[in-house]
Amino acid sequence: MPPYRIAILIIAMLLACGCRKASSSKLEAYHLSSLIGAASKSVVDMESVRIEPCSVKVMAGGDSLSPTKSKTEMFLASASSSCVRGTQLLICDRLNDCIFVADSEGTILRKIGRHGKGPGEFIGPVHIACNTNFCFVYDLGNGRIQILDREFDYVSSIPAVYNFLSGCLAASRDQVYIHGSYADTLLLKRYSSISPFDLVSVSIPLLVPRTERSQAYNSVKFSANEDGWLCIGYTGLPYLFVFDPQGIQRSTIELQGKGVEQLKEHPNGLKASGAMMKIFIAGISVFQDGSVVFSDGHRIFVLENSNGTYRLKRVLRPGIGENVIRHICLDERRGRVFLTTDVSVSELDLK
Repeated sequence: MPPYRIAILIIAMLLACGCRKASSSKLEAYHLSSLIGAASKSVVDMESVRIEPCSVKVMAGGDSLSPTKSKTEMFLASASSSCVRGTQLLICDRLNDCIFVADSEGTILRKIGRHGKGPGEFIGPVHIACNTNFCFVYDLGNGRIQILDREFDYVSSIPAVYNFLSGCLAASRDQVYIHGSYADTLLLKRYSSISPFDLVSVSIPLLVPRTERSQAYNSVKFSANEDGWLCIGYTGLPYLFVFDPQGIQRSTIELQGKGVEQLKEHPNGLKASGAMMKIFIAGISVFQDGSVVFSDGHRIFVLENSNGTYRLKRVLRPGIGENVIRHICLDERRGRVFLTTDVSVSELDLK
């Protein structure tokens, strides 16, 4: 091809990229501002409450890949999430391709699943959620949500496209919530948690088109309580959004403080640059009264709800060394929260 044609093609490509960026920035700003303005807003200063250093109890795993308290050869290799079911703690282990069932003291009692593509088999399970009747496992490597009954027998599957940045999952009494694909325009999928597990709705807009900038900005974390109140946030943005069981947005929480100031800014008032993004929302759990506990990876923030208005109640800094919190799981009945890092699951007493 003659050099002048190559030059023309390059110029055309650059112009096309510029047009896409200009139009998508407007789209992103519209989507985020629409969410922020859709409900009453609470502004929470994350520095307004004194930080409480606190110790934790390691329930499973540790700083080394040591065996658990069990006398068997079962060990926790790489925890990715956990959930509470009755007196049991269920832990996803993405390297062992299984779910570990532990008692209230952290002793691993049994192992569910193995590596594979069949029913009850996993490849890199990253998230688990439970309700009264079922356990839902985000089987990321197989692109599905596996549904297990109370005895951990396979029931069914829901398709879930592989997202290397997130595999978030939550369950209420009546619904299961799944992180959608970055190829879609909406990120949150709600399914009935009753067989045949039909799709109910989709919501939460994609902020960054898949062809542009960092897809990390499309990663969301969320959690639902038993009644179906849902709290969701984009992992790199200082906002939380609260929805009722019917999917109607009821509250917006804007977070402020030094941590927010250090964030890389996004195009809608928080300007994006490069592919790297600071994780700001690392995990969320929702109390039955709508109060919220979330983590920025190192601290735990408790937000108290009063008729849809949120205020900062506590800030806790758990003693987990240099480990980063990847997921949190609330055990409200016992007043504790479980913190999952890459090497362990620890208990933090909230009482």
